[in-house]
Amino acid sequence: MYGRGWGRVINVASVAGKTGIPYGSAYSASKHGLVGFTRCLALEGAKKGLTANAICPGWTDTQMMDQAVERAVQATGRTAEEVRAAILRSNPRGKPALPEEVAEVAVLLARNPAINGQTVHVDGGELMG
Repeated sequence: MYGRGWGRVINVASVAGKTGIPYGSAYSASKHGLVGFTRCLALEGAKKGLTANAICPGWTDTQMMDQAVERAVQATGRTAEEVRAAILRSNPRGKPALPEEVAEVAVLLARNPAINGQTVHVDGGELMG
C-alpha cells in the first residue's frame, strides 16, 4: 500500500473496544488493542496515502449474538426472549444492527480519504462519544 501510495485498512472492532463489557474482559481487551493499532496505523500511513479506521458495531443480528444469548440462557435460566430484551434494553432503537448496515460503513470508509483514524460506531446510538 505504501509503495502504491494508496490503501485502506478497515478493521472490525466493537463498541467493546471503547468500553468494558461484563464477562468479556479478553474480548474487550483485544478490541481495545485493535482500536489502538488502527489509530497508530492511521498516523503512520496518512502521508503515504493510507487511511485506517475501525468499525465498532454494537449488537448485530448475527450468529455471534445468537451464541451470546444462548450462553446467557444457560448461565441464568432466563428465556432467550428475556435475555435478548435485556441485551437490547440500552439500545435506543431497541434492536440490533443488521450485517448490511455494518457493511455500508465499510464502503463509506473505503471511498472517503478524509476519514482517517476513526472508530465508527454502528450501534443505534447505544454508545455515544
